[in-house]
Amino acid sequence: YLFWETTLRCNMQCLHCGSDCVCDNSTQSDELSVDKIKDELQSIAQIYDPTTITFAMIGGEPLLRKDEVYQVGAYAARLGYHWGIVTNGMLLNEDTISQLKQAGLQTISVSLDGLEREHDALRNRPGAYERVVSAIGHLLTERFFQRFDVICCVSKLNIHTLEEFVEQLRELRVPAVRFVPVFSRGRTSQHSELVLDNQDYVRLLRFVATQR
Repeated sequence: YLFWETTLRCNMQCLHCGSDCVCDNSTQSDELSVDKIKDELQSIAQIYDPTTITFAMIGGEPLLRKDEVYQVGAYAARLGYHWGIVTNGMLLNEDTISQLKQAGLQTISVSLDGLEREHDALRNRPGAYERVVSAIGHLLTERFFQRFDVICCVSKLNIHTLEEFVEQLRELRVPAVRFVPVFSRGRTSQHSELVLDNQDYVRLLRFVATQR
């Protein structure tokens, strides 16, 4: 895996953000330019076989960089990389999904932190759940990618509803889910009540072990 932290900007202010991202749509001076990241991709491809590398765009919210994401993704695909993106799903719609498809995206992970009440609370945004579920529906209709999964950040707020959450994912025909415990860094350090205790970890591991 080759990770590119595209930006620390985000269009949300999640309570459990480990990066303490800035809710800001303006360009940040510390972001790598399109030309710079292309140069790095080219340099790496001269040393390593790019067809064995997954190039993952993360953030912040990568889609805030708009056309730059598609330009870099298409360039990576031409070099032979398998490329993907991790997104909160708020900017996924028919247009952005179409552009990701044209740029040769192969893997995509969308954040969904439990049922509607829990997701909207953690994401600090009423209505976020509905928008993400709608985006997942569009993605699964297109199915142009090789791999798709949901990433669920597990906290004190949602650990008691994981069974019902997984059933909802099955109804949506989501092929895979990854459970990631929140950790006390970034904005989460201001919300220690969200962090799992030892019993919660045991409960989570036992739950994961029973799933197929």
